Amino acid sequence: NCNEEFSCQNQAIYDQSTITCQASEACHDAYLSNPDDKILSSIGCYGEESCDGAKLTSNKGFVSCLAEASCDGATINARNARCGALDACQNTEQLIVEAQLECSGSAACKGTSVTNKKSTSCAANRACFDADIEASEDVICDGHFSCSQATLTVGQNVECNGKGSCHKSTISASDRIYVNGHYGAAFADIKGGLIRGLGYHSLAHSMIDSLNIKEMTVQAFGHLSGYGSTMICRSGTKCELE
Repeated sequence: NCNEEFSCQNQAIYDQSTITCQASEACHDAYLSNPDDKILSSIGCYGEESCDGAKLTSNKGFVSCLAEASCDGATINARNARCGALDACQNTEQLIVEAQLECSGSAACKGTSVTNKKSTSCAANRACFDADIEASEDVICDGHFSCSQATLTVGQNVECNGKGSCHKSTISASDRIYVNGHYGAAFADIKGGLIRGLGYHSLAHSMIDSLNIKEMTVQAFGHLSGYGSTMICRSGTKCELE
């Protein structure tokens, strides 16, 4: 364990089932790796800037970044990861997750490049602001402006639940895009099979495009949800507007 300031800075720690970085900058620029055969292994970054710039690998376990800027600028490869504090994983060079990624602190995954084979949750104010997220399953944007100005490329579903949660974002989803929040996907570029706007001005001034989609349904159910939006129905696509 790295419990003192700078105690494991620039060090390489391999094949330990549990690695903890408790103090400020304790594991700055370190290389930390859990063994591949330990399912319950973990790397915990609990001090301010404790793992900033580090390379963190837990292919069968969990990486937790739970203090301010604890994994700022890090490279993370994990089965599961949690970025649960202010700026916890912002501007990470690479964040690759096999299962679940939780960005639950303000600006926790801001400006981060994410590759996720399952689902990503952006559950705080600007949690995934300006991020580039590729997810094989779902992306859920719950916080205020949580995925604003992000690029979301998703294999299944996107939910924009918070106020302005997908504002000015670029969204492509194979299945459904649900925009429940006020101003949720205003001024966004949107492509999906089913696009449903339930919030007030949820799709306002958005650009909705059927490029490379066989069938596209747009449901503008919220008050003024489609105000000023543009829907492009391309040749070869069956389009419905409800």
